[in-house]
Amino acid sequence: MKYTIPQYRIDKMVKRLEKFNRKALKYKALPIVFFVSKPYTITVKRERNHAMIPDVIDVEVNVVDLEIDVESFQPVKGYKFLAFIEHTENGNIFHKVNHDIDVPEKYYDRGTYCDHCKTNRFRRNTFIVYNTKKKSFVQVGSTCIKDYLGINLDLVAKRFEFLEEFNDISNSGHDGFYEYAVPTWPIERVLATAINTIELDGYYVSGKMAYESDGMKTATSQHVSSVLDGPDSKMSKEYLQWIKDRAIYTPSHLETAKTIIDWFSKQDPKTNDYYHNISVIILNGYSNYRNIGLVVSMIPVYRKAMDLLKPKDTRVSKWIGQPGNKMDLTLTVKSIRTMESQFSYGYSRYGNPLVDIVNFIDENSNRFTWFTSGKSQLEEGKTYTGKATIKKHNEYKGIKSTIITRYKAKEIK
Repeated sequence: MKYTIPQYRIDKMVKRLEKFNRKALKYKALPIVFFVSKPYTITVKRERNHAMIPDVIDVEVNVVDLEIDVESFQPVKGYKFLAFIEHTENGNIFHKVNHDIDVPEKYYDRGTYCDHCKTNRFRRNTFIVYNTKKKSFVQVGSTCIKDYLGINLDLVAKRFEFLEEFNDISNSGHDGFYEYAVPTWPIERVLATAINTIELDGYYVSGKMAYESDGMKTATSQHVSSVLDGPDSKMSKEYLQWIKDRAIYTPSHLETAKTIIDWFSKQDPKTNDYYHNISVIILNGYSNYRNIGLVVSMIPVYRKAMDLLKPKDTRVSKWIGQPGNKMDLTLTVKSIRTMESQFSYGYSRYGNPLVDIVNFIDENSNRFTWFTSGKSQLEEGKTYTGKATIKKHNEYKGIKSTIITRYKAKEIK
């Protein structure tokens, strides 16, 4: 079935479908197979009141087609649903739901052939199923997946609730509530925006970190999506300015984005699923809501790879002073991160308390860390001197560091 949906509503619908599918898979049931088309423009009639006199005007609105398959199937034991493959003109993108079993490399570039019905016809998605008894993999099309997975009555009822809702939205969608949204963006723009956002926020938060924080943190990719979606009339002035600041990236950000893309283009896509998916996204040249998390993650992966290429300082960090000592310290800032913290009583952003984590190094390569609830006002790469109190000694992964507090830092020029 195909439903025409307002573009601005599709993101929330997809999240609900994905949530339902996770539950369906938990009970060994068939997930709702769906596909969202590229956006296109239609012209609709819209009633508006002008000087208290209603009139009808033609309005161009952005919509997408949501195609879903909600058949119920008889249960079949002994199979696991591993992933569905999104087939694009430049290669396959894997969307895994089971990370315990690796999908063989042959499926990276395999076409839309269905092992069940033995046909090779046009399909937007196919599915990888694992036979736990034979320890073999099966690639099947959406109409054949029913032979491998079962479903219960509760999940069937929920499917029809979705059907009714999609039908209502599709039939009554021309109601003037369409708003602006951008479902796809050039990769260079996404990366440049993300680099700017990370610099201004002072930190990067992965989707996993956000999920495990129980709502305390927001994924950087979600921030980037909000920036790319652009402002709307309901935003506060403060949040509107937050959007505008991150939307205006510099030529340097764009150049860095191109460098990152070039580096990933030279990596072996057969290294793992991650590099394979990135290679396909680069070939496609765009990012969407579904894979923006992958695109934004290219930044920390690239930076970590560059750090590994830097020559290592063989000098060993030692603890300095004793807890409670006040000392004159001359330190160079190596990095500054800003993190949300429920224990901070200093400055905040939109009600979320923040703490600056400043990492230093002295002339003998001894490491120091300063947690400050006030904005540090320090800059990476610069050297400072001043008194500080030794708070405690710390050791992480065999590296010793001295935790300081109340650092009265003055820049050495």
